[in-house]
Amino acid sequence: MAPIAVAFLWAGDAYKAMFKDHQPNAIALILAAVLAVAGLLFASLLNIKYGDLGTPVLSVTSGTAISFLLFAVARAYAATGSVPPLVHQLAAGSLVIMFAHPLVYVPLRGAMPDWVLLLVTLMVSWGLYMLIQRSGRWPRRIFAGDSN
Repeated sequence: MAPIAVAFLWAGDAYKAMFKDHQPNAIALILAAVLAVAGLLFASLLNIKYGDLGTPVLSVTSGTAISFLLFAVARAYAATGSVPPLVHQLAAGSLVIMFAHPLVYVPLRGAMPDWVLLLVTLMVSWGLYMLIQRSGRWPRRIFAGDSN
């Protein structure tokens, strides 16, 4: 996974450099949206876990496109001067889900239908986020991205 992480770090740095002083233009956002939708529609084909040599490149491309769209949305909110509390909670909760889901998903894979496993994984991960939010300051900073 290290090469994939490096690709996402590079993409984030490139995004920051390209759109440092201005918003991305409409063509870039439309292209990113098309790539993101294509990635979502063909997720099973583009999944890095199933991929061989060529497929991870497409998966990283669609993941990067989705990330660019999320960056653009975040920048639009930042430009208004405030981020709604719900958006902040969803972002922090998503970070916890990203780290916690393998602890739930991997041991239970195959024990229940996929849609039930998805719901259980999300509920347990979100519950962990809620516990972290009620904990002291350093767990919130490390696991939930809280800078306060």
